[in-house]
Amino acid sequence: MTIAQMMKLVVFVGVACACVVPILEFSDVLPLPPGMIFGFESLAIPSAWSLIALLILRDGPRKDVFVLGLALYSVSVALGFFVWFGVSSLVPPSVRTGFVSRPLITTNGLVLLAVSILMLSCAWIFLLHRLMRQARTLAQTWRAPKPAQVAPADSARAAR
Repeated sequence: MTIAQMMKLVVFVGVACACVVPILEFSDVLPLPPGMIFGFESLAIPSAWSLIALLILRDGPRKDVFVLGLALYSVSVALGFFVWFGVSSLVPPSVRTGFVSRPLITTNGLVLLAVSILMLSCAWIFLLHRLMRQARTLAQTWRAPKPAQVAPADSARAAR
C-alpha cells in the first residue's frame, strides 16, 4: 500500500468519524432510539464517502463502480426505511407492539409516502442498472488479453 493510498484511507475514516460524532453528541441532549441513530449513520456515511470519492480518487471504471455502489447502498437503506415506515404505519393499533407506537398515517401522508417509495425505487433501479453496466465493463477490461510483447533481441533470434 502506498503512502497516497494510506492517506486516502485516513480521509475516509476521518469522514466517517465526522458523520458519527455529531449524532452521538445530539443523542446525549435528546434521547434518540438506537434504530434512528443507526439509520441516520447508514445513510450519512456512504453518502459522504461517495462525495469524498468523487474528489480524491483517480478517474476510471473502478472509481465509478465504487461511487455507484455507495450511492446504491444509501438509496437501498432509505428505501427500506420508507417501506418499513409505510408498512408499520398501516398496522392497526391493536396489533402494534411498544416499538411501533405511531398513530395511523393520514391520507396525505400515505400519498407522500407512496410517491417517496416510487421515486426511491426508480433511483434504485437506475443505480443498479448503471452499476451492473459499469461492473460488466470493468470485468471485460480485466479479462482482456494483453498483446504479447516480444523483445527485439528475441524476434531477431526467432527470424534466424
